[in-house]
Amino acid sequence: MIQNLNPLTFSKYGQIFTAKEYAQMKTESSKTRRFLKASPLFYTGENHLFLDVVEFPTILMIMYDQCALTAQDYDIYLLDKPIRLQPSVYFRIIPMHDCCSVEFYPASVPLDQYFYAVPDHIAVEYKIDVPKIYVAFYQEKEKGFYFKGEHHPCWELAYVDIGEMYSVVNNQKSMVRQGELVFYGPNQHHIQYAGKNISVNFFSMTFDLDLEKESSKFLLNQKFQISRSHAALLDKIIRESTDAELYAADMMCCYLKEFMILLLRTLDSHPGIHMPDSTLKQNSEENMIEEVCNYVEENIFSPISVADIAQHVNLSAPYLSSLFHKRKGVRLIEYITHKKLEKSKEMIRSGQYTITQIAEMLGYSSLHYFSRVFKANYNISPSEYAKALR
Repeated sequence: MIQNLNPLTFSKYGQIFTAKEYAQMKTESSKTRRFLKASPLFYTGENHLFLDVVEFPTILMIMYDQCALTAQDYDIYLLDKPIRLQPSVYFRIIPMHDCCSVEFYPASVPLDQYFYAVPDHIAVEYKIDVPKIYVAFYQEKEKGFYFKGEHHPCWELAYVDIGEMYSVVNNQKSMVRQGELVFYGPNQHHIQYAGKNISVNFFSMTFDLDLEKESSKFLLNQKFQISRSHAALLDKIIRESTDAELYAADMMCCYLKEFMILLLRTLDSHPGIHMPDSTLKQNSEENMIEEVCNYVEENIFSPISVADIAQHVNLSAPYLSSLFHKRKGVRLIEYITHKKLEKSKEMIRSGQYTITQIAEMLGYSSLHYFSRVFKANYNISPSEYAKALR
C-alpha cells in the first residue's frame, strides 16, 4: 500500500524538506530524468542523494536489501516532497500514470543499477471481495419451522437474531442460538429447522465471495458468536435491504466486506478458536474494556498505571491485563502509552505548548523519559517532529 511521505513514516530511509529548505541546500548542479516506465533498481552507495519530483505523480519504492524485491519486503511512498536518501539504500522510481520527471541532486552522485523482473506499476492487491449480493432478508419463522434444504453456487450467511434453530451440513447437526451465525460454502447442502415449540427470527443472505482458499476454511462447518460491532454491521445491511435507498446494493456489499474482514481478523488473532464466549459474558467483557478505554481518555493528563485502572474497575491487575490483551489485541500498558503519545502529537501540532510543558501535562516523570518513549515509538524525537511540521 502506498504510504504518505512524512517524517514519521520515512525516518528510517532519510529526511524530508520543504521546497525552500531544499533550494537553500543546493550548491551544485542537478540532473532531471524522465521515466516512461519503472526505473531499474538504483543504489546510493556511500552517498547522500536528494530527490525531488518535477512533474506528474511519482511513486518511490525503497528498501535496504536488494533481495527485498523478491520477498516483497519494501516500502512504497508517494514522492511529493524533496527528500534526502541515506547511504546504502536501494530505490526505484515508478510513474503513477504514463510518465514522471524526477530531479537528482547532486548530479555527480553515481547510481549503480540492478535489473530485476518486477512489475512496472504498483497495484493494490485485495485479498477479499464481495462482488454481488443475491438475497438478503430477515425471516420470522413459526414454531417448528422446517426447511428441507438446498445447495447453490454462492456463499450463504445465516444469523439468528431471536430464538434458536438447527443447522444440518453434511449430515452434521448443530444448534445455532441467538447471537450466533453460520456460513454455508458454495454447493454445500444445508437444512434448517426449529424445535417443535421454538420460533426463530434469523437474517439470511446469499452472496459471491472472492476469498483465499486457506481463509475460507476458517468459516466453513463452524458457528460464531459475533460481537456488537459485527451485529451493528449486519443491522446496517438489513436496513439497506429494506429501505431501497440510492446505491443500496453497493452499500450492502461494502458493509458485508467490512464484516468479513473484521471476522477474519478476529479468527487470525485467535487461531483455533471458533466458538467464543457466551453472549452475556462477551457483552460484560466488552463493557469492561469500554470502561477501561474511557478511564484512559478521561485521565490522559495524569500518571496512569495498570494497577490504578484495575482498582477502578475492581479487577486484579493480571486478570485485567490478560482480558484487555484478549479483547483489544494489545497490552494495556502499550495502549496507555499509545494514547498519551497520540495526545502529545496533537498538542505539538497545536503549537500552544513547549515540549517540556507537554511532558509535564501528560504525567511523564521527566522530559528525557518522554523524549525517549516518543522516539522509541515514532523513530523521531518530539523536537524533530515539531520542526518537521513548520
